[in-house]
Amino acid sequence: MSRMIRKAAILLIAVMTCGTIGCAWADQPNDPAVRAVALFMQSCVGASGDLPALRSWVEHAGLPEVPSDRADEFLNGLPGAAYDASAGQLALVLVAQDDGSCSVVMDNANGSDLVRDLEQMMRAQNIAFTPTDDPSDPQTKDLNNREYAATKGNRSWHMLVSTVKNPAGGPAMLTTNP
Repeated sequence: MSRMIRKAAILLIAVMTCGTIGCAWADQPNDPAVRAVALFMQSCVGASGDLPALRSWVEHAGLPEVPSDRADEFLNGLPGAAYDASAGQLALVLVAQDDGSCSVVMDNANGSDLVRDLEQMMRAQNIAFTPTDDPSDPQTKDLNNREYAATKGNRSWHMLVSTVKNPAGGPAMLTTNP
């Protein structure tokens, strides 16, 4: 399949998901977890591993690039770009690494809500998934990490959801790798 056809197919998939998760993450209820998961599904999952398709999606969505001095906070010195996907009071950043890794970082979410909403949206999109691990990171004991192996047809993803253990919520990150 040519790169142009694949790019068009991925954008079409993103448009087709409108019936289930809304036409834009910003159209979701004023719920940080739902908005972040909708953005993650439409961008990172929709274009997983296809950087040109992801950048096309970002351009179509009109997301401004985070200035390079702030982008490195999200890229940790790795090549790629960060985009401001904030919606209302919710600060969201879409991080697209050149190696195909894609993340949505948010300033505040309840971890259990985020996991619940991600699993509900994957079910709604007929994405089969299995939680594979909940590893503790000895360097960041205040984080919960939940890993998933996910598939749909001939596509597969490795996903990681990182949230703070505080029940009141805090920063969170959803990541996918092809």
